[in-house]
Amino acid sequence: MPDKSQSSEIVTEATEAAAPAAAPSPARKIYSIVKYGDAILEKPTAPITNFNAELEELTEDMFASMYAAQGVGLAAPQIGKNLRVTVVDVTAGKNPEAKIVLVNP
Repeated sequence: MPDKSQSSEIVTEATEAAAPAAAPSPARKIYSIVKYGDAILEKPTAPITNFNAELEELTEDMFASMYAAQGVGLAAPQIGKNLRVTVVDVTAGKNPEAKIVLVNP
């Protein structure tokens, strides 16, 4: 009969082997911020009609771009996208629950 230390090692190894590995988070794309005077900032934006994984990925890239620029808000036209999407986080990424995504504001 194995002693208790061996039993706990066996259980630990079995648990680790059975647990699925966490998928690594995808690398985020950092967009360049469009400067004042760029024509895209003057165009009317297109409404969002499809709330899909592509839109979710875009918003996460927008958050990453905003954090890289040390901002607290970013609209899609500011990264060259003619869409009605804005992201806001006044905590600068310190509180993930404070992230706000505005679609068709």
